[in-house]
Amino acid sequence: GGDVPPASRLLTGLQGGPSNPQDEEEPLELPPSSSPATPHAVPATTTAAASSSSSSKKLEPQRPKTEDIVIIVWTMAVVMLSGILHFHIKRCGQDQADLTMREPSTGCQHPIVMTLFGGRLEVWMRDASTALFLKVLAMSLPIFSCCVVATYYSAYLYTEGSWSVRKILSYQTMALLTGCLAGLVGIGGGLIFSPFLLLTGMDPSIAVGTSSTCVLFTSSSTTVQYLFTDRIMMSLALVYGAVALAASSSGTALIHWLRSRFPMRKSYVTFIVAWSVAVSVALVLAKSVVVIFGLHTSYSASSSSSSYAGGAEVPVA
Repeated sequence: GGDVPPASRLLTGLQGGPSNPQDEEEPLELPPSSSPATPHAVPATTTAAASSSSSSKKLEPQRPKTEDIVIIVWTMAVVMLSGILHFHIKRCGQDQADLTMREPSTGCQHPIVMTLFGGRLEVWMRDASTALFLKVLAMSLPIFSCCVVATYYSAYLYTEGSWSVRKILSYQTMALLTGCLAGLVGIGGGLIFSPFLLLTGMDPSIAVGTSSTCVLFTSSSTTVQYLFTDRIMMSLALVYGAVALAASSSGTALIHWLRSRFPMRKSYVTFIVAWSVAVSVALVLAKSVVVIFGLHTSYSASSSSSSYAGGAEVPVA
């Protein structure tokens, strides 16, 4: 009637089964490669499953989903439309502030403005509070939309892609600076995107493709805004655009050929990107020197001409 000693319990289980049904356990089947000396060895299948589940957390190139396309189209439309309206609203306000202007306001009568507002913008701009509200709305709406999209995808990368907060902030900062520089001075985003992605250890071919996709958003947004604000020379744009299109197709074909011909030589693509960046930097520096020297020459010429008045030399302070 007392407790059965452990040795007796083991003997009872070997002879007639376990004394308690709750003590039944599934027999442990060791893999063929395991030895009896290591009964707690983890099977190879378990290790492979764990490694595959951990690798599934790694962010890989993938096709855009339907919600990604909707978000992209909506954000691009908001940014481009807000930039166009902000430019024309500002010009309309400047035209109304110029009391000496006798011709009709070009900003208030622009076809884009007439289509969207039906000629009521000029009336709205006469009220100071309404004019300020329209300017703030046109400036803040795209910023708010981009912040919402950035927050959404940052949360996705943090939860699904297992990205750290520091890594997400570094990418967001790089994208912000690149977008500002592309809009202000018109530099190509690939000049910054490609080297940055290569420094993060991304595959060169994937880095080039990702950089080209990012540049597509900044360049198309800026181009549409400049187009509908009458700040593009279409003749030059068509000529240079055709040449750039042919060169881009050739470069893409070259990248694919290098990847197929030398699959283990990723340094070739990296060298091409580095060479392109070096050439771009050299051209920017050369242009800066020409501009600075030209400004200095024009200032010197204007100073020399202003030092003579009525044929008599006048000292310049």
